[in-house]
Amino acid sequence: MTDTERKIAEIWEHELRITGISREDDIFSIGADSLGAISFVSDAAEEWGITLRVSDVFAHPQIKELAALIDKHIGQRPD
Repeated sequence: MTDTERKIAEIWEHELRITGISREDDIFSIGADSLGAISFVSDAAEEWGITLRVSDVFAHPQIKELAALIDKHIGQRPD
């Protein structure tokens, strides 16, 4: 797992009160819902200083997909 994937998994493990999330997991298949997605968007803003939409979480439900999206956003931030 990349650093971003690890942090995303950590956020979801805390949110869902489970352990052992892998980069291949679909967060909605393991218990996430729209309220969790809202919470994740807020956590992402705090952790990475980026703005995601809830629809981004639904469009990229796997940990690895969310990580790629976040890494893309981070790469586009002005320094």
